[in-house]
Amino acid sequence: TTKPFINRNLQNDFELATTFEGSNGSHGAMFDVKVVSNVEVTLTGLDIHANIVSPSCATTVYGRRGSHLGYEEQRDEWIILFDGSVSCEGFERRTNVQFQEQSAVRLSPGETYAFFVYMKEPKLRYTNSLELNSAYASDNHIQILEGSGLGGFFTNVYQPRVWNGVVHYTVPVPQ
Repeated sequence: TTKPFINRNLQNDFELATTFEGSNGSHGAMFDVKVVSNVEVTLTGLDIHANIVSPSCATTVYGRRGSHLGYEEQRDEWIILFDGSVSCEGFERRTNVQFQEQSAVRLSPGETYAFFVYMKEPKLRYTNSLELNSAYASDNHIQILEGSGLGGFFTNVYQPRVWNGVVHYTVPVPQ
């Protein structure tokens, strides 16, 4: 069994959502998360938007420090944060992808981190958008930037697109 790594006494749990409008989609989406606060942020998981109800959806989440821009078709520049099956909950519903402790991403103030959410079946939803790399959603700690849709595995890039989903993260409790 895996032990949960979030010590509720030492962390504040947060989430930031984009949209679940889902008017477009395919195999994958890339987007950047930027830390805008002056405290460290730990990214602990995602809720994705999948247009299918299934107890077993093959899903892989890749990550890289810095932006995804310029790296949309460069597989060797990414690491795997999650690779497995998730329970897909369907259109306009959250499908949770929880990272294991060793895959949680710790970011410093001002740092940017890129995600690529890939599904073997073309069921991942995203939304057409207006301005690549602009903040689509933000709170006191992070911004989720407009990014890219992908029609294949590190190929067939469409821009700009808004990834549909929720970023889960923690920040240290102020002392």
